[in-house]
Amino acid sequence: MNKQDIRRTTTVTTDVDRKKTELTAEEERILRMRAGSTVPDRGRLGSKLDGVNPEHKADVAAKLAAMEAEILAALDANPELRRDRKKRIVEALRESDIEK
Repeated sequence: MNKQDIRRTTTVTTDVDRKKTELTAEEERILRMRAGSTVPDRGRLGSKLDGVNPEHKADVAAKLAAMEAEILAALDANPELRRDRKKRIVEALRESDIEK
């Protein structure tokens, strides 16, 4: 009686739509976490105030500044919050590597 090696292989094919130019929200977050955001030379950086009605721009800017000051004060009071955030980002990147 002869023993034969039976080998099975699986081939996975993925259809890629080359015409698609937009990233999903998750893909964009991962790309920004890994490589940062790039802006063309002499390009204008976006602002949270872009598109805000000029009549309300000063009020919105003041609210954003107050929120930023509150968050920075909380981070300064508890440095562990910064480490926790960094840890979550690193874990998310590791998980995204495992999924691929």
